[in-house]
Amino acid sequence: MEEVKSLSPQEAWQMMQDEPRSILVDVRSDMEYLFVGHPVGAIHIP
Repeated sequence: MEEVKSLSPQEAWQMMQDEPRSILVDVRSDMEYLFVGHPVGAIHIP
């Protein structure tokens, strides 16, 4: 099993640019996901 780590928004964006097959899992609350916004294509698992 891989270690879980956090990424800054900039690191996540760069990773998605470098590897288009990457999957971004957004683990924020429903309220944050809906009202703060989320990256296009992010998978939401609160």
